[in-house]
Amino acid sequence: MPELDLLAIERRVLDATSGPWGIYLDPRQVSTVYSVSSGPAAEGYNMPGGDFDSGDGMIEEDATFIAHAREDVPALIAEVRRAHALIVKLWKVANPTDYPVHDAIRQAGYGSMIFEATR
Repeated sequence: MPELDLLAIERRVLDATSGPWGIYLDPRQVSTVYSVSSGPAAEGYNMPGGDFDSGDGMIEEDATFIAHAREDVPALIAEVRRAHALIVKLWKVANPTDYPVHDAIRQAGYGSMIFEATR
């Protein structure tokens, strides 16, 4: 898996319409993702091959996923940063001869993050 570019993800979050977001599904099977502060952000129509429809008839589920992403993505970024800080702290407090701890952190793919955080 490629390394996460948290700064790029955060930039996309900041560039997106502010939240909270919600959805509205009207009787014509039009699902609208909207920002409470600024109105509709995207509409999907229940037509196979439509602009915002994957053709699987899951417009409401897709819109719900998109609407929740406005709050879920920043929460996930915060959790990743918290976990990274904990890993760095574990690295720093582990005895230098505690090879199992250091090896486990390296094998989990955090070697470059530790190098950047401790230099």
